[in-house]
Amino acid sequence: MKNITKDLLKVAGATALTLTLAVSAFTAANNLAFAAATQPEQLTLTTPAAVTTPDNSAPKTEESQAAFIEPELTIIMNKNLDENGKPYSNNIPGANAISYEEAAKIGAQYIWDLYGESIDGKTVEMTYSTQPYSSRAYWHGTVANSKDDLRIPENYETYPAEEGYTMAATNLVDKTLYYFVIDAVTGERVSINPNLSIPEPDDLGEGKTYTLSPVQLEAMQYEAPANVDEYAKIAEEFAQMHFNHSEVTSVDFVRISLNQGDRAASIEAAKAYREAYKAGKDKPFTFTLYEVGREITFHVTDDTGRVANISIDMDTKQVIYLNTMDSDFIPGYNADDPNGVG
Repeated sequence: MKNITKDLLKVAGATALTLTLAVSAFTAANNLAFAAATQPEQLTLTTPAAVTTPDNSAPKTEESQAAFIEPELTIIMNKNLDENGKPYSNNIPGANAISYEEAAKIGAQYIWDLYGESIDGKTVEMTYSTQPYSSRAYWHGTVANSKDDLRIPENYETYPAEEGYTMAATNLVDKTLYYFVIDAVTGERVSINPNLSIPEPDDLGEGKTYTLSPVQLEAMQYEAPANVDEYAKIAEEFAQMHFNHSEVTSVDFVRISLNQGDRAASIEAAKAYREAYKAGKDKPFTFTLYEVGREITFHVTDDTGRVANISIDMDTKQVIYLNTMDSDFIPGYNADDPNGVG
């Protein structure tokens, strides 16, 4: 589980974290089971006829090829050494893996295609990983202006550990520009997220005070907003650019992240939630929510069955995260069992 936590923290560190009352973050151990019990049937959306998605599976034309110029990069490999100065076995590239230099160049094209940004002149740190719970090996790329910007600040803030769980309250890597993951053998796009600095909405709407149990609060996150189709369109079009060799077939609303307001209020409500949850999932507590949500999440599936988990900032409508790694989890794997099963 140590390596799983490490991977998850690195992903979280590359995302521009805005503080929310993201209650699932404080119930990580119970989240999957609880979601299965409370989440209503997902809303499958069909794209309106007027909406078209890019055909990235078609061969690139000379015009589109000219749009991307391969950048000049400083590419370094993170060997992830242990206390004896030796790399961990799961960080040693396999015989069939593409080079870290090639992986970085694929990542540069990935960023260009999805965000229209050139990373010319930037530094890219590549880390290889393979895990027993995953059917793939990956190259993880972290983009920054310089090597020094890739280091984790010594004074980064965290929430207090709660039953072994620690959540970063600021970016683990403040100066990271982009984080991406590709298949280490095929070069297929797996995940991408930029480090966006998203301001507070100018108008949060009118705050409303609730007294609900943790179960009731979590259930609120699975109620689709009235304009869910607007966000679904954004998710579909972004996912289609990601799935550059397949076609999107469905878009499913998953949840929203509720807005507690400013940072202090959000942390206070999170503490109240934890206390109520420890006392019992039906124990009421009082909190305030605002009309504007933080993030909305969708599952977008392509015609191969691969699922992209996409989060969109509800105020700016920017895609802040796309991840398909869940599609690679080995069914039935048990990290607590030496053999990975049972």
